[in-house]
Amino acid sequence: MEPVISASNESPLSNAQKLADAHQIIVDVFHESDLDHMRTELWYLLKAVTTDQPFSFQGDPSAVLYLGRQLSSIIKASKLMLEVAREQNEVFPTGSFPAFSPERIAADRQYLRDIGALNEQYGGAIRRLTFAEAERPILAIKRVFDSYDYDDWQRILEDWIEYGLGRVSICEATGECVEVVQYELLETLLEAIYLVHSQGERNLSSVHTAAWSAASRAITELLKSALQPELLFEIRHSAVLSAAEQTPYRDLLIVLPDNNHKPFKELEPIIEVITAGEDKICCTIRKMADLRHCLESGHIYFSLVCTAENLVYQKKGTAIPKIAPEKLTELIAKSRQDFFAGMSKARNFFHGACCYEETREYALSMFMLQQTVEITYRSMVISLLGNEKRTHSIRLLKNFNHRVAPQLNEIFPGGSPEEERLIQLLEDAYLEARYNFHYELDKEDLDVVFSRVSHLLELAESAFEERINAIVKTSA
Repeated sequence: MEPVISASNESPLSNAQKLADAHQIIVDVFHESDLDHMRTELWYLLKAVTTDQPFSFQGDPSAVLYLGRQLSSIIKASKLMLEVAREQNEVFPTGSFPAFSPERIAADRQYLRDIGALNEQYGGAIRRLTFAEAERPILAIKRVFDSYDYDDWQRILEDWIEYGLGRVSICEATGECVEVVQYELLETLLEAIYLVHSQGERNLSSVHTAAWSAASRAITELLKSALQPELLFEIRHSAVLSAAEQTPYRDLLIVLPDNNHKPFKELEPIIEVITAGEDKICCTIRKMADLRHCLESGHIYFSLVCTAENLVYQKKGTAIPKIAPEKLTELIAKSRQDFFAGMSKARNFFHGACCYEETREYALSMFMLQQTVEITYRSMVISLLGNEKRTHSIRLLKNFNHRVAPQLNEIFPGGSPEEERLIQLLEDAYLEARYNFHYELDKEDLDVVFSRVSHLLELAESAFEERINAIVKTSA
């Protein structure tokens, strides 16, 4: 029998071409079939391979050949994506523990908890993946290829097709029965590729949801070369309103060795040159000793950033500073308390704006909206950055907020004359609405601001929960 996937003698493909090929393969596979159908066919094929009954799903034994081609295509696409991930030095967590070890038992228990939550989240479509693999499908792909390499999977598919069409059980013929494990791995691969496909071309172009683009990788490499850091951490915040671009915000924490005595003011121009033209990047510099002190003293911002999941570079021999679990629990509780106390006030001001709008007190309504925006931004900064920023300026609060929840800044983005005018309406309302008896504003402007402030409140709460849940999940 001919190999399911023939080896290529062509010259090596570029990473961009590999991703383009993987994208096209996956699109073709899911254009012709879907996850449920392939999962069902795979189950019937497993039964045919391990018994003396040939494959006969839907009364057509020859369908096994078509399923074989689909599986081989998925394996090829997965191989291409994994090659790119490895060539780009993707950070893969090491989670392999000895059988029956306490770590293995704890990991298995966590997996069972994940399955229940993922089943609810994806409506039963995801059964084999962990939470981390559902968020980064490339991790599941790597797990599959850690068990069997590409050539092994070719031979496995050949055997499955041969025994699936015959009347001899592969278990009896070989004296072994590892097909159940292989079946589970193939189903894992199906689910991973399904998630890559369902998440769209945006994820394929970057291998997985947290993969670096070529530009971001270049910036990281330049920072490593120019600053010689000990550690680099990165948090990505999804863009909200820039649907056409979908470029995420990036928050970089650069940790320098303690023997680097250059003043930060001398390093800032270097960072500005490296990140020139990247308006969605925010950089923070800290010495290692300072970072350890911040974590030991319970600084919420650094506690949220300094995790293995956010690590993008680690100098050999450098340990990642960690916060004590009980301290982290205390920090999260305080952060929630601060945030919801602030947001309660913000929503009360918004309710006041609605009441004044109903009585046509538009000036006071705009003042209440200004207070809603101000307190919403301050609540995010206090709860996630750990600092109190006492200012009534919306523009200044947006600058402070850029590090912790930059997607909120898209509600009142500024930049254009019209957007700057809307921000200025809020800025003016703080004083003019109360002290200028002749202050007036257009009802249409009030309606626009009302709509955006309502969106800001909802987005702030979801962004806060996303950040907190991320750290809770990684610390569980």
